[in-house]
Amino acid sequence: MDNNAYTNYMAAHNMKLALQVIKTLEAEDFFEGSCNVDLGPVMTTSDMGIHSAAMGGIWQSAFFGFGSVRIVENALHIRPRLHSKWKELSFSIVWHVNPLSITIRPDQIRIKNRGEKPTGIVVNDEHILVAPAELTIRIVFT
Repeated sequence: MDNNAYTNYMAAHNMKLALQVIKTLEAEDFFEGSCNVDLGPVMTTSDMGIHSAAMGGIWQSAFFGFGSVRIVENALHIRPRLHSKWKELSFSIVWHVNPLSITIRPDQIRIKNRGEKPTGIVVNDEHILVAPAELTIRIVFT
């Protein structure tokens, strides 16, 4: 790779990283705005009940956004971007009849397979196999 090609590659890579940071900041603003609908400083917004759409937005932001859980070509993918103010995000899902407990921290992802069969998962583009009753820990380098 010549110098110009390398420079172009690095510029594109740095732009991609910058866009990820911007998207993460926008996601944090959206999440906090959704929380404020019912839980914010103006408590009269929920006098007649909660706003279920806002609650759905909060859940989806946490799970699909900060947890970055996706199904791609019948494979479970996790590429988390934890909210900057959070220490941890934990959730349970059932994937191919196996209950999984997933905990995301700034420096690691813990996956516990509570099922009876091995389960394949893609974590940050790395294919891993989580055996039954095993705890798999992957270090996250962001």
